[in-house]
Amino acid sequence: MKRWILFVCFLVLPKPSIFNLEPLHAAYQYCSYQADGSLKAKHPILKKTICKLKELPESNCLIEEALKGGSIDVSLANQGMPFSAMWNSGERKIVVDAKTGDDQGEVLVNLLFELTNAVSEPEYQALYKAAQNGRINCDEYVETVERIEHDNMIDTVNILTKGVHAGIFPKSAQWSIIYNFSTHYKIQQLTGHSLFIVKEYHDVSPHGSHNCYRGTVKNLKKMSRSEKVYLAEFLYSDYFRSTHGLEYRKNNKV
Repeated sequence: MKRWILFVCFLVLPKPSIFNLEPLHAAYQYCSYQADGSLKAKHPILKKTICKLKELPESNCLIEEALKGGSIDVSLANQGMPFSAMWNSGERKIVVDAKTGDDQGEVLVNLLFELTNAVSEPEYQALYKAAQNGRINCDEYVETVERIEHDNMIDTVNILTKGVHAGIFPKSAQWSIIYNFSTHYKIQQLTGHSLFIVKEYHDVSPHGSHNCYRGTVKNLKKMSRSEKVYLAEFLYSDYFRSTHGLEYRKNNKV
């Protein structure tokens, strides 16, 4: 079974005109070099980032947990990506957008998050089998996958905060996430992230396309691309103007 866990770039780079809804490009060149242990990497910054992650006990434990399922290849994509990073469970590969390669902090965030997805693989596998056996509908499948990833985002931020405060991670290794799942999930639908999961469900479920996805965004299917981008940016900005968002930014000094 092969599936991609996608890391949405706008959550890392909160600035205007950042929502990329283009289809995923699947053709990448992979060339691995044994970095250390069972993590394999090609680019020097990836090898350096792996070593940095191993300096912090919490992220080192995460690496060890992820590797229980087997070796993991880490590479930079040679082509443009609609998302900052991806976890390919079938081939056990983490792919990071080459555009982030100049910023070790951003690479560290991407890699750390995808490692949490690798650790969550048994949960994804259980959902996948439930979909194959027709025991779960499309909305339940998509929302549960998004919830797992959202929990992983929170775990990632907790580790990042410890690493930065300990002086191990660079100060740029920060991630301004949305803690409210309802808002986060709506943005995932608007940016197209959830639609990749919908397609996955339709590919494996015996109910297929007959089990329509409704989601939680009203009139999503009728919205134009620009309307989706506008609403996603509004929800993101509105969250960080709220009491919760301001408190988060104050506590994390972002």
